[in-house]
Amino acid sequence: DGTFRPNDPITRAEAIVFLARAYELPSSDSGQQFSDVTPDHFAYDEINAAAECGLIGGYGDGTFRPDENLIRRHGAVIIYRAMEENTCESDLCENISCEDYCDEDTLYYDGYCSEGSCKYESRLCEFGCENAECISDPCQNLECDNYCENYTLYYDGICVDGKCEYESKICEHGCENGVCIGNCEGVVCEDYCSGDKLYHNGHCINGQCEYDIKVCEHGCLDGACKEQEQYFSDVPSSHYDFEKIQWLYEQGVVSGYSDGTFKPDNIITRAQASKIIVKAAGWKTTDDCDYICTLHNKGVITTTDPQYQETRRTFSVMIARAKGFDLPTEYEEIFSDVSESDWSWKYIYALYANGVVYGYPDATFRPNEKATRAVACRILYRAMNDGTGWIN
Repeated sequence: DGTFRPNDPITRAEAIVFLARAYELPSSDSGQQFSDVTPDHFAYDEINAAAECGLIGGYGDGTFRPDENLIRRHGAVIIYRAMEENTCESDLCENISCEDYCDEDTLYYDGYCSEGSCKYESRLCEFGCENAECISDPCQNLECDNYCENYTLYYDGICVDGKCEYESKICEHGCENGVCIGNCEGVVCEDYCSGDKLYHNGHCINGQCEYDIKVCEHGCLDGACKEQEQYFSDVPSSHYDFEKIQWLYEQGVVSGYSDGTFKPDNIITRAQASKIIVKAAGWKTTDDCDYICTLHNKGVITTTDPQYQETRRTFSVMIARAKGFDLPTEYEEIFSDVSESDWSWKYIYALYANGVVYGYPDATFRPNEKATRAVACRILYRAMNDGTGWIN
């Protein structure tokens, strides 16, 4: 009716409305708190907010009695709680959204609200800022490939501000597929070396040489791959055991004769066999105990005649003993000429099991055949590269 009625008593509901508005109490989501303050009550929201903030409480019967007059004692308690407990401050950041945004070339991002204001991380966008994002590099993923236009070649293109800029030249014989068409008349594409790579089988295309490329295992010189150095005049690269003999020589295990030969087809003697096995195993000799003595002391050999000519059987036994291979306990025929009655079968089959010997295509081992220096190197090479050690 347009009146304030300043002299009328104040009800409990009216007092809470004044308080809630003065302290900007946050709204409550907890629903009806008092049986006599229903959602259609004019002070429903304010009373629930004050109750949730702990400023008021009801009566023991679950009522609030909103229409009763507020007594001074109750009013003092409510004001005290509001001033001292400070429990009803509203959330200054409620409903504030700190979204990313641009300010000229600066992007403000990862915003969060603090005391009602947004705080941001920021960075300068090199290519400008738009729609709350830094504009990406306009040259990203843009390739400036060479191209032709009539007789003009556009080449060495670079991207500037999202556009390709080129060097250009006139092609005397025309332009095609991004290259000048060259004149191959008089062009010779010779083989040449670059480091350990051989450029060979060159052919001219549009005035330029194109090559096949091969990596040379032993280096490249004067337009050709270098052959592996041949240490012995009678062991050429075409020899079946060339690589094995070469490798053993490089390891300091074998040596040749003073005339530069190795004599791979000579029968290996007990003295020679003992020397290469001791060197391969890294065992030490002394002035009082040579290579044969060393093998004898380790139980590798019993016969100490230095001129004894080794067979495939005896050399295999020496290797198996020197390696300390586990010997098979049950016989199963592998080679037709190495039977269970052969005293050496366990040693030969132990070498076979470890990939050191293989025999011949006809399934024979030929144990009585004399062992040549080349055959001995072949067996010793495999023994040194089987991944196991030697006996102590």
